[in-house]
Amino acid sequence: MASSVATKMSTLTTFADWASTHKTWPELKAWLQEKEPNVDIIESEDSAYAILRNNKDKEGEAMVAEDAVSEAAQLCRSVVWDTEANLPCCVAPFSARRDQKIPSDAPLRLEDFVEGVMVNVFRVRGDAETHVSTRSRLDADGSFYSERSFRELFEEAMDAKQTSLDEIERLIGAPSDDVAATFITMVLAHPEHRIVRTVEKANLWAIYRGTVANDGTVSFYTEDLPVSWRPKTYSLTFQGEFADLKNKFDEIKTSKPWYWQGLVVHSGLQRWRF
Repeated sequence: MASSVATKMSTLTTFADWASTHKTWPELKAWLQEKEPNVDIIESEDSAYAILRNNKDKEGEAMVAEDAVSEAAQLCRSVVWDTEANLPCCVAPFSARRDQKIPSDAPLRLEDFVEGVMVNVFRVRGDAETHVSTRSRLDADGSFYSERSFRELFEEAMDAKQTSLDEIERLIGAPSDDVAATFITMVLAHPEHRIVRTVEKANLWAIYRGTVANDGTVSFYTEDLPVSWRPKTYSLTFQGEFADLKNKFDEIKTSKPWYWQGLVVHSGLQRWRF
């Protein structure tokens, strides 16, 4: 089970504010539909969970990451919402920013960019089932290039990683009296899903795990994840001007093969692709 004393990477209170201001899911849904047209709401008749996701078709993926769009559109790259408890239960990483407003006065985490399909695993208090979802499908039953579903590819990647859903459950921990939900966001790579770089073997990377408090506050953790599950990290505390960051990028690039796809720079929950 995940350690209760693990150091938080970041905390997000926006969804707690939503739940406090809009006491029920119908109220919140009506507000989102009126005020946030770039946030799609995907509901299912037989599920208590809805997916809130920014609509890339309306604004374009690059636009979603910029200051010009609302905070909600940026936060809701893919959020699973418990419509009965009126709380988030899984929050995927924000869209990567396309500007150069990387803070020079704060420590940055530098890690390899890994490409693939975002897969979220989450557990909710009072629900005995552990759920596996993608950005737009609660049961990860969609497909793209492969004839098999992402859930099937995920199962195969777990086998290749020599892990299991039981181990992932232990890693993220169980909900409790103080924790409404626990989750983890992973990136799935599989030979049957075509991406820029050819994938020879199914694999998984863990981006972060999180917990949702009873008021909707979301806490995120990275440093207690297994090292073998994480993208290669070059620094947790890099600090400097943009030119310094570019020099660091060039330094790392010299030792990489041609198919290396670059860095992701993290400052809290904000991300930039380099």
